[in-house]
Amino acid sequence: MIHPVGTRRDLSAQGWYFSPTDGGIEHSIDDKAFRDSLMFHLLFEPEPLVIPDVFFFNCRYLINHIEGSGSPIFLRALRSGLIKPAFRSGTTETFAQSLEEIGVQRILGIEENQYTNDPRELAARLDHVFDISRPSSHLVWPENMGAAFGNVLRRVLTEQGELAVDSIMLRAMWSRLEPFRVDAIEEARRVTELTGGIGVRRAEVWNTVGRRLGFLSADEYFDKPRDLLVAVKRTDRKNNTPLYPDMVFFVDMVNLCYQQSQAQQFQCGHNIPGALGRHAAPLFPSLRRRAWNDAPIAFEMIVKLPAMTTLALADSGAIISVRDGDPAQRYFEMRAAWVREPTSAREESLRQAIRGYAAELSNVARGPQKSTRIGMIRTIARPVAELAGTVLTTGAGVIAGATIEVPTMPKLFGAVVGGMAGAAVGSAGATVVKIFQELRPGPHVPKEPRHIEIESVLESPDLNIPTIVDSGLDSTE
Repeated sequence: MIHPVGTRRDLSAQGWYFSPTDGGIEHSIDDKAFRDSLMFHLLFEPEPLVIPDVFFFNCRYLINHIEGSGSPIFLRALRSGLIKPAFRSGTTETFAQSLEEIGVQRILGIEENQYTNDPRELAARLDHVFDISRPSSHLVWPENMGAAFGNVLRRVLTEQGELAVDSIMLRAMWSRLEPFRVDAIEEARRVTELTGGIGVRRAEVWNTVGRRLGFLSADEYFDKPRDLLVAVKRTDRKNNTPLYPDMVFFVDMVNLCYQQSQAQQFQCGHNIPGALGRHAAPLFPSLRRRAWNDAPIAFEMIVKLPAMTTLALADSGAIISVRDGDPAQRYFEMRAAWVREPTSAREESLRQAIRGYAAELSNVARGPQKSTRIGMIRTIARPVAELAGTVLTTGAGVIAGATIEVPTMPKLFGAVVGGMAGAAVGSAGATVVKIFQELRPGPHVPKEPRHIEIESVLESPDLNIPTIVDSGLDSTE
């Protein structure tokens, strides 16, 4: 029996805002990071991936994925309802219409040289599998998305006086970036208004900075922030004071604000790619310094699963059929049950569900396998209103910058292993940090108690943050 997508969920949000499809961060990730994150979320998260309309056409890695395969899993997932597009108009019913609307609004970032064919053919392939008549098939942009983005920029970059971090380097970069954090953001707001927009367009931020640095004339623009960073790196070769590291931090900050504001407006959880995760916790106060009422409760098991490369080469239709079938749904149900009440009986039921799901995946994806760690940490946050702000750095037993020392965590979390993706799932006063990790050799965390920063723990963890309802700097008006 196959259960309809959307009938069994353990998270109340619309889904996960899937940041790896953001063309504005393509300089930060690569094809492998995109593939692994996409596969992980499709197979091991019950909620659909929410993707804004323009991301379907301006993400190099999504274009490569679709054009480079006869039957890409992304299209299968879109057909199955595991991908949920967000169109900016309530009258939009097709991707072809969406592409036309994006062009009319002069949205930057769609580069035809990234296509083997052209954006219209990609739109046709998307439309071939997308069924807008499916219940909850898509989202519509709320009004004033630009205003929401402008509010987050103002609160996070302009009104936040100092970063509450121990890193002297980050505090110094934050101070040096004040002319960009304040003046350039305000100029981008003015330019957006002059061109008929509301709030701030992200593209105007890059263009304003480019003009301030002398890279652009008044009528020139960057396609993506990648172009700004390339220009800065080029001039750094001639300067005694390199600007590039500061500008990478600035670009990351703006991109995080943009994604956070959109995730909030779509009422989604926010997926933060690992490449941006190192700057997420310092930027948003609600992602760090949590106080926990109870010691975390951990679940872990190691199971043989097809390697990510094996999954990528397998029949995508068969994989999605397994994902929509009973073994996967039982895994999601048992995971949610363990979150609600982590008893030994529910732990054993979850183990059995994972084994069953792994066996089904191995039947349809034959090839090299990896010993894979699937684990969760259940914590109780104080106060309850803040429970949704937890993020993942579990490789060394540290959660969201909270001061949980390494020895307080189970032995599972003592080894640092690359290639990990993680997700946080909220439920009834508890926050569960979930990890999915292909095991491979890596350095080990020292046994003595110490606090460990995100960037020193894992190569590239994904940080998934459930919908945040918070009165702090990262909420919107």
